[in-house]
Amino acid sequence: MSAHLHGRSAGPHVDLLRPDKRSDEWTVLKGLLPFVWPAGRPDLRLNIALAFVVLVLAKLVTILVPIIFKYVTDWMTAERSAAAAADSASGLAYLISLAIIAYGAARVLAMVFNQIRDVLFTKVGQNAVRQLNNRTFQHLHKLSLRFHLE
Repeated sequence: MSAHLHGRSAGPHVDLLRPDKRSDEWTVLKGLLPFVWPAGRPDLRLNIALAFVVLVLAKLVTILVPIIFKYVTDWMTAERSAAAAADSASGLAYLISLAIIAYGAARVLAMVFNQIRDVLFTKVGQNAVRQLNNRTFQHLHKLSLRFHLE
């Protein structure tokens, strides 16, 4: 079996094939990190960084929409004189329509950011799955014939 599978490689290594009773989520994450942040693949690392930036943008859009609505609602409910209220009635209807359209646009923008993130991370995920599949396939081929016949 390869040294990498048995944890004999240089540096700290987590043996994913033989987890002990003390292993937890952090141990699994440490073991999978080299597959998600692959050394020698700057293209995949760039995709991960871009996907993270797009994730943050999507979350910012999602968080800012209710905050902006709060300010718009506060502005619409502020006390005004009767003359100013009469003048701003059409402006108020316009503002309400604009707020509804802006809400829809923000929701679509958040979905677009999420889709972009998924597209950027797809190549990374496929690379990780391919590496894990190859590693498992090599491990199975190195097992004895008796293992396969039993």
